[in-house]
Amino acid sequence: AGALATLSVGAAFLLALGTARLLFATPDHVRRVTLWQWMRLDGFAVHIAFVVDPLSLVMTLVVTGVGFLILLYACGYMHDDPDQARFFGCMTLFVAAMLVLVLSADLLCLYVGWEGVGLCSYLLIGFWYRQAENGAAARKAFIVTRIGDVLMLTGLLLLATRTGSLDIARVLDRAQGLTG
Repeated sequence: AGALATLSVGAAFLLALGTARLLFATPDHVRRVTLWQWMRLDGFAVHIAFVVDPLSLVMTLVVTGVGFLILLYACGYMHDDPDQARFFGCMTLFVAAMLVLVLSADLLCLYVGWEGVGLCSYLLIGFWYRQAENGAAARKAFIVTRIGDVLMLTGLLLLATRTGSLDIARVLDRAQGLTG
């Protein structure tokens, strides 16, 4: 499990490096991919979409690069742990959720990544759940992140009602129009 997780995240890092080379060869340095329209309601549309621009690319390199190093170290550290497959599953899910978070072109998709990171944090903090203090720390982290989740969702809903969109580029454009 450790080798598979480490190689997968390492491959993602190499793909991100290749993407950097391709991205900076184009004049606008931005690529957007819309996977599907999640919902459409009375002129309000939410898409599952990702964007690669210089900032998201740097964050992708950080997430996959640091994730690779953590997983590489964990291969030795977790070598004798009977639950190592669960650990490496949680870690790769954490990296995937972070990538959804940093590559999202839509605030709802960003929120899904945020929730995934929160779930994985809970699972990783409480990984050795048989020790009471680890379980307590995981529950505390879960409660604190749920408070942040509710506040973030409230903010997203306010943005959506004020700007009429959850697309990050459109929200930024319309927000500038509202203040200017």
